[in-house]
Amino acid sequence: MDRDMSGPVAPYADNWEHIADELARVELLVRAHLARMGVSSSESGPDPLRGLYLSGNEVQRLLSTEAHDPPADVGALLAQAADLGASVARRRAVSLDAGVPLRFPLLARRFGLTPHEEQFLILCLAPEVDHRYETFYAYLNDDLTRKGATLQLALTLLFERPAERARAHSVIAGDSRLFRADLLHFADDGQPAASRLGRVLRLDERIADFLLGLDRPPGVIEPFARLTPPVAGRRSETATRLATALRRHLNGSPDRRLLVQLIGPPGIGRHTVAETTCALLETAMLRIDLDELAALSDPVEPVLRLAAREALLQPAALYLAGLDHLPGKRAHLESGDEHGGRVDPVGRGPLARAIEDFSWLTFLESERPIVPAGRWRDHAWLRVHLPAGDDAARVHWWSEALAEAGVGLAAAEVAALAGRFRFTPGQMRAALRAAWDEAQLGPSRDGRVSASDLASACRAQAGPLLEGLAQRIEPRYAWADLVLPPTPLAQLREMTAEVRHRSRVYGDWGFGEKLSRGKGLAALFSGPSGTGKTMAAEVIAGDLELDLYRIDLSSVVSKYIGETEKNLARIFGEAERGCAVLLFDEADALFGKRSEVKDAHDRYANIEISYLLQRIEAYEGVAILATNLKRNMDEAFLRRLQFIVEFPFPDVGQRREIWRQLFPARAPRAGDVDLDFLAAHLPLTGGNIKNIVLHAAFLAAADGGVINMAQLMRAAKREYDKIGQLGSEADFGRYWPLVRAGDRAS
Repeated sequence: MDRDMSGPVAPYADNWEHIADELARVELLVRAHLARMGVSSSESGPDPLRGLYLSGNEVQRLLSTEAHDPPADVGALLAQAADLGASVARRRAVSLDAGVPLRFPLLARRFGLTPHEEQFLILCLAPEVDHRYETFYAYLNDDLTRKGATLQLALTLLFERPAERARAHSVIAGDSRLFRADLLHFADDGQPAASRLGRVLRLDERIADFLLGLDRPPGVIEPFARLTPPVAGRRSETATRLATALRRHLNGSPDRRLLVQLIGPPGIGRHTVAETTCALLETAMLRIDLDELAALSDPVEPVLRLAAREALLQPAALYLAGLDHLPGKRAHLESGDEHGGRVDPVGRGPLARAIEDFSWLTFLESERPIVPAGRWRDHAWLRVHLPAGDDAARVHWWSEALAEAGVGLAAAEVAALAGRFRFTPGQMRAALRAAWDEAQLGPSRDGRVSASDLASACRAQAGPLLEGLAQRIEPRYAWADLVLPPTPLAQLREMTAEVRHRSRVYGDWGFGEKLSRGKGLAALFSGPSGTGKTMAAEVIAGDLELDLYRIDLSSVVSKYIGETEKNLARIFGEAERGCAVLLFDEADALFGKRSEVKDAHDRYANIEISYLLQRIEAYEGVAILATNLKRNMDEAFLRRLQFIVEFPFPDVGQRREIWRQLFPARAPRAGDVDLDFLAAHLPLTGGNIKNIVLHAAFLAAADGGVINMAQLMRAAKREYDKIGQLGSEADFGRYWPLVRAGDRAS
């Protein structure tokens, strides 16, 4: 096969023409090896063992040689193979300059393969293209069951001299790039070879598809991986700055792995920033949801490596989502290294190895900064913070989302939504979709989305994950149900107004720029038990259309050092995320005065209080502390409160109003019920009065079905006994006989 090596070289027409030339060279090497073995096709006549073994005649027939030809000259065949190899190299170079997408050069460049490593892949690709090579390899292996190139056969075909084979052996060692990148595997043929040299090499199926021009990602990664091509025309200020920085790095040190950590709350647009950046870099992006991967696959590492390798094949930047919320299998991805008391969620584990082996550009999505550890320290790190946004930003985001959805709200309604719900753009759009669906599909709806619909959708989406630490209270009371003096009632209304108009004050008027902390609302409700503190919290939450959570102190406070602070951090974090009103009942148990340090217990108790001081000041939601013992509260807490509302013991007029309100309109009530007497002679709080009315209602249901004064007196005596008061004749006056009669009847 004579080839003119001096004239001009034409580029390959396509990838298939290049593969055909590469396989022609493999065939020449096979012929040379057969000639070296002295194999000819001189055997003739019927063969009684045909099918149980391969004869030289069969191999030569498959090679399309004329029967009874003498063995070919080994030197001539090797020379032809060398000439063809040189010609292929020249045409490859010309083809790449001409922009012909040849897959072998692409694979070599993306995985950093040497020419020798490429040749091993070509040998293993041959049976995937032409089944004759299974016969060739089986014959040359002298084993009908080994239809692939063994390591020994590959070295023999590619390298003529033993010294060359010895040097090339390191190319195919177990820790070589070919095996580390999962391009080649040792086939499990069920017949263990006597040595490693006798094991059959198998080309990875996805790599074979890639070399043959097929670009579909493997089906096993589809449930948790999504490939996004670059979308032209996308722009954002953050993505533009980031793309400029990445270009500068890639041009300066392209061999160094680059990790970009996008830090911010869910829905802030981390994925959009990465996708837009990739569009500016004109590269695709492969998103991998690690939490879904960990839930679907066990073990994680092989599938994770398959997905990361796919990003390099495409090529695409790698986007890793779900670092903060991996479920029970998170240990598969953790390093276990601690830095400053925190565990690095990616460290030296499988994720680090996958990135090191495959990814040239990796975006890490997380809510908190990651401390580089182990192998991460050798990579270039870039942190991009995407803050949750202030009130002005949220008004802007709401306005954009509402305009996109075609929903019209008044400016005051938009500002109220921005002030009540600390939502990111993604959360706003999700709430809009839910409200839109409800408006279109809900019964008795006209298809229009109102501010109330949006507030309801926001509450449903923002529900904090506080199970085990807090009790959700459904607000059932309104302002008309509160019976309080004018001053505390006015204070409560001022609280709701402060939350409702925070976007105007902090955003439009610029007060938010003057404050780094203390933008939330913290209030203390102080007064005797039963005076309406919890009811007032319900009224405020209901008026603001926010969820109300009462903190379960028994679940929060722990005897183990540091556990109380962790529980409190989770409470504040989830409540802030979910825009909930927090009610700390019996708050003096948590927010009590710091004491003189006499032992370790005092020291850690003071640390808990100090942490609470910092956290309550940083909290940007609504926190209500309720206590019967204001004097036991630490003064530092009192300085950090925007409101201190006193709930006094109700006077006669207030008690009468409480009695009146507690009787539902449908409840049967006898004419002898004397509200004036009850208010004047039973000095009790609203909580006690509620208990009396409810107990009397059950007595009436059991007796005659009508609530009368006798049942109320009997219930009142029970309440006095419960709270440790005598309840004498002087208290019950002319109704004392009814009380005595009730005692005798029971």
